[in-house]
Amino acid sequence: MIKKKILFVVNIDKFFLSHRINIAMELIKKQYEVHLACKFTQNKKKIEKQGLILHDLNLSRSGMGLIDNLKSFLEIFFLVKKIKPDLIHAITIKPIIFVGIASYICKIPSIVFSISGLGFVFLTNGIISRIRRNFILILYKISFRHSNCNIIFQNPDDLNFILKKINLNIKKTSLIYGSGVFLKKYIHKIKKNFFIKILFASRLLIHKGIKEFVKAAQILKTNKKIKFIVAGSIDQDNPSSINEKDLKLWVKKKYIKYIGFKKDLRKTIFNSDIVVLPSYGEGFPKILIEAAAAGKPIITTNVSGCRNAIIPGQTGILINKQNYEELVDALYFLINNKKIRNKMGIEAKKLAKDYYDINSVTSKHMQIYNKLIFK
Repeated sequence: MIKKKILFVVNIDKFFLSHRINIAMELIKKQYEVHLACKFTQNKKKIEKQGLILHDLNLSRSGMGLIDNLKSFLEIFFLVKKIKPDLIHAITIKPIIFVGIASYICKIPSIVFSISGLGFVFLTNGIISRIRRNFILILYKISFRHSNCNIIFQNPDDLNFILKKINLNIKKTSLIYGSGVFLKKYIHKIKKNFFIKILFASRLLIHKGIKEFVKAAQILKTNKKIKFIVAGSIDQDNPSSINEKDLKLWVKKKYIKYIGFKKDLRKTIFNSDIVVLPSYGEGFPKILIEAAAAGKPIITTNVSGCRNAIIPGQTGILINKQNYEELVDALYFLINNKKIRNKMGIEAKKLAKDYYDINSVTSKHMQIYNKLIFK
């Protein structure tokens, strides 16, 4: 029997490894031929060992140049033409747009598009940003016209926004809350520490709220029993990235303890008391899924993606974005109310059990693939 071919197209391998590898492995178990096209780093061999067929793409996430984007599109076009997959799953803005156009030309029978957040361009203001947003929406509309496609959203805000902006048929959409976690690997424990540890774990981007986190740390650092931990890396390809000079200054002044990028955050989360993500907008942040699975109270912002990841007042606290003063107040409240922290952690664990099980997320993807391929 000839195997059905599925091609994943993403920006970079580390994102696929942390958010989609379990789906690819399930497809391989079900006798699909699974291909992955992206920019590869040190994770290439690890992914290849899982049985995927890999294809290098020189896909820049930040580049807006016409020539570079044309080269990227042609790379994807000729790859799609060569593989002739039965289904393509494209994730994030550029892969979605390039795959959408290439699939139309190559007559690919089925496509899945994953919008894991609207992206930096939808979080910024100004004339140039508005022009880019409108251009992206036009290209989305073109891509989503495929007669046999499904667009997966991670939160209802993004879903409703796109539905309204491009008059998308809701029957073509699905809502799946994040990428899930293996709940059995997150055993809830009420820890006993001399220090209260506050964790920020994300890419070090301005729109992730790192500056508000550091400002709160600066204000509260006079309490010697509180430690502010930052895990993550500078993302030089993202225009919202902080610079190394600022990071070094924050560490030097002892506002934060910087522990760098961690492939596995479980131990870091378990050793924390509160997880904070003061983001300006998300798809559905994995750190908040992991924090809930580990039974940790969360402070996050009242924006798309983040507000959908907690039950306000029950599993965490919502604050307004770009408001470090509200963050300080929320932190002060939880720091001084251990019973409430512990209760929120227990409720967060229940929430994770109901919604964030990776087996459930994988199963929903399988249902979408099967519906499209065997339509």
